[in-house]
Amino acid sequence: MTTLPLISLILSILSASTHAFDQVYEQPVIGILTFPYTSSSLLPLSSDQSVVSNILNPSSLKFASSRFGEAPDGAVSYFDASYKQWLEEGGARVAPIPYDIDEDELTELFSKINGVLFTGGPATPETFPEYFKTASKIYGLVTESEDHVPLWGTCLGFETISSIVAEGGESVLGDFDAEQISLPLMFTGAASESRVFGPEMPQQIKDILWSQNVTTNWHTYGVGVDNFESLLSSELVATSTNFDRGGLEFVSSMEHISKPVFAVQWHPESNQYDTTDKAGDDTPNRSAEGVQAMNYLSGWFVEEARKNDHSFEDGDDFKAHILSSEGDGVVFDNWVYWFEHS
Repeated sequence: MTTLPLISLILSILSASTHAFDQVYEQPVIGILTFPYTSSSLLPLSSDQSVVSNILNPSSLKFASSRFGEAPDGAVSYFDASYKQWLEEGGARVAPIPYDIDEDELTELFSKINGVLFTGGPATPETFPEYFKTASKIYGLVTESEDHVPLWGTCLGFETISSIVAEGGESVLGDFDAEQISLPLMFTGAASESRVFGPEMPQQIKDILWSQNVTTNWHTYGVGVDNFESLLSSELVATSTNFDRGGLEFVSSMEHISKPVFAVQWHPESNQYDTTDKAGDDTPNRSAEGVQAMNYLSGWFVEEARKNDHSFEDGDDFKAHILSSEGDGVVFDNWVYWFEHS
């Protein structure tokens, strides 16, 4: 073999390797903020639901997959696998963000990920001060960044964003009877200009959202329309509302006036990926239309995350942070990712 063909072969291999890594980066990486674990953080299940033993090492964390309600020894934080699955449905990969992450580490990680998701959870945001502090820092990074790095809040994530904008005041939250109920959205006038529900959204998806009981509500707290107007409207706009079982109106969808911040009080990940429903219940709504609407939203949010060029340094850096779901016995059946912070 002459020197020239050998050089060509080497360049071809290097090019193929680089291209393969570039393909990975065509998938935006969304950071999910983990939630602190305490013995009362999760709903109890029967004691015969055993822990799965597979342990991996993304970044400075260890994670285990387990039945909901069964925390492995050493678990410090968690999030439900359904959030990861919902983002992956839209074409993203997921990187966990420890709720107690150091500020410098958070800033560095933020420069590498393409978006952030605040999940649902079992308490008010300020029940866990360290979680709320990190969430506030992330909100600041998103709203102050010159890059388009979107933030999505679901349920507790919605309440967290509301409390941040209200400058930490839990007074923005009220009590609502909206636990385990599926509702159609009541779009506000602002929805027609919304980045989520406005002209970009296909009419078929809008029709599903406003005419069918497809949005899954699992909350006893929320933001009433009066509190929203007085405490949040200078920075956020309400795009939909709903009534709870007692006839009280709460804001069910909102977005920032100018920054890429979006939040819903309901659970778009539930329709396809949450299996907590009981026989005979209609929550979550698993109709084809309900799943279609929620999958559209995951794709829309991931597409928003493609609007910045944040990236990891190399393949090793990427693999060190990405949450994998490989391993024996990892089944997405209402499971949770548990994290042991090192």
